Parts: sequence; structure tokens; C-alpha cells
Amino acid sequence: MKLIIFFTFFGIIVAGKAQQLPQFTQFGNNISLVNTANFVNETSGIQIGARSQMLGFGSEPTTGFVYGHYLLKKKRKPNYNPQLRISRPIPVDSAEQQVLRQAIGGLVMTDRYGAFGRIHIAGIYNLGLHLNYNWRINGAIKLGFSSLGFNQDKATPLNVNDPFMMYNGGDLEYDAYAAGNGSGGNLDVGAALMVQNESFKLGVALEQLTGNSIGFSSGSVYFNQKTHAAIFMGYTYEIEDLIKFEASVLAKKMNPTPLSVDFSLKSTFPNGLWTGINYRHNSALGLMGGFSINKRFNMGYSFDIITTRLQAFSNGGHEIILGYAF
Repeated sequence: MKLIIFFTFFGIIVAGKAQQLPQFTQFGNNISLVNTANFVNETSGIQIGARSQMLGFGSEPTTGFVYGHYLLKKKRKPNYNPQLRISRPIPVDSAEQQVLRQAIGGLVMTDRYGAFGRIHIAGIYNLGLHLNYNWRINGAIKLGFSSLGFNQDKATPLNVNDPFMMYNGGDLEYDAYAAGNGSGGNLDVGAALMVQNESFKLGVALEQLTGNSIGFSSGSVYFNQKTHAAIFMGYTYEIEDLIKFEASVLAKKMNPTPLSVDFSLKSTFPNGLWTGINYRHNSALGLMGGFSINKRFNMGYSFDIITTRLQAFSNGGHEIILGYAF
């Protein structure tokens, strides 16, 4: 039944396309990048990564990030009877201890695309609650700040009357950026929710909920920050400790752009090696691979192959992620 739901969901949303906030080919292997309500179920850890898209154009999108999270462990006082001469702590059922879980995290991300740049710093609080023996629900709230910038040296508009002559005005939006301070900042608030069991995950995340309502700028430049919504669905199937398959779908939307859809399939082997494939509708095909050592250190690499007419002008893209759990 879960597989039917999973592929029905994929079939409904596969008609869309778009790019809003940074895209990640390895999102299925790093769910916390697209839904911060996920990491409360993982061990504490830190990840760093870098990504370049559409190489060959010049000033192509590049992204770098560092994020980490730490599980908050509640200290329990031992239950004992002080009247007994020999007293031992009374054991507490392990399932009861895991009913409520909390974690804190942090994210630093830089994103460059053409003449525009963004530096994002955020803190995250994550809360997980067991609904019953199988199901649990997680929620996260993110509070951050984004520094936004416009580099006029990387923006060369064409002359309206003659493309071979110097630009002499005519593009009101560019003229506004060129005349302004070229930088600004916004307070960013995000929220995420996820329900899951051992094999199934369904989550929704909202980014930039405050938009431009809390902004800081010393010039006339206006950075139109809009709310982004992302829906994630994942299903895991394991064959007797021989191989584990993980299928996932990510749909993202920001008005007025069309829907952006990614589909990912990953296979993990007992020796720690994993391989996978990612398809971004009407955009690119990603080939992925990596390994983990002692379930602590892990590395992932992916290469994107452009599937549109832009393939004639681009060498694809690269993405690498390193992680350590403690």
C-alpha cells in the first residue's frame, strides 16, 4: 500500500519544473537539508558540502554549506528507596525514555548565482514525539538571517537598441539595482513537520515565512524574498541485511514559478558503499555514489547531466558532501 501511495504521489507532481532556493541532488541522502524536522531522529553530527550547477556558462550557481546538530539528552534522577540499606536505581523502560526527543542545530550557507549572492546563518530547534510504538511526529523551527547582495561587475546588460554598443539604460530593474546600495538583509523564519515510521517518511517544510517584512537595507535595492514550500516523501525497503533501497520524492513550489520535482533512488550495501540516481524533471539526471565508515564518517558525490537543450552549452554539475556522526 505504501508503494502505491508513493508512486501515485510521484505521478501527480511530475509535471512540474522550476528552481528556487539551492537544489541538492543528494537530498535523499541528506534529508535535513530540505526538511529540518528530520535530524532529531539521527545521531549528533556535522556535515559540510559544496555544489556547482550548469558549469560552462560562467557565474553559474554555486553553493556551500556547513550544518550540524546535537541531540539534547535529559538527565534522569535514579529512582530508589532511601530506607533500604542497599538501594539500586529502578530501571526505566527504554521506550518511555524515547517518547520525547529534542535537538538543536545550526546552518551556514553561501549561495552565488550570476550577479546575486546570499549568505544564510540560522539556528534550529527540533522536537520529536512518539505517537505510538511505530509512528512518530517531528517538528522544527528555524530562525536565521540572510545577507543579500548584487555585484554590478557580474551583470552586463545589452544595449536596448544595439547589443554591440554600451548599455545606455532602458532596463528599469537593472537600473534600480545599479543605483542602489547593492546589499541588504532579511530575517528568515522557517518551519518543518514530519511524520514517519521505520520505513516511511512524509514531511513539509516552509522557508522564508517572513519574506521581506523584516528587512535591513541602507539603499534602494529591493530583494523580493518569497515563501518556499517543499514536500518530501521517502520509502525504505531492506532485503535481509543484504541491500537497502531508499526511494524519495521532493516537490518544491514558490509562486509564481512552476513546481519543481526531484525523484531519487539509492541502494546501500552492507560494506558501507552506496549508489544512486536522481532525476530532476525537465532539468538534469544525477549519478550518485559514496561510502560510510563505521557509521560515523560518510562521503557522497554526485554528477549532474543536463537533460535539456542547455546540454550543448554546459558541462553539468558537481556536488560533494562530507559528514561525521558522534
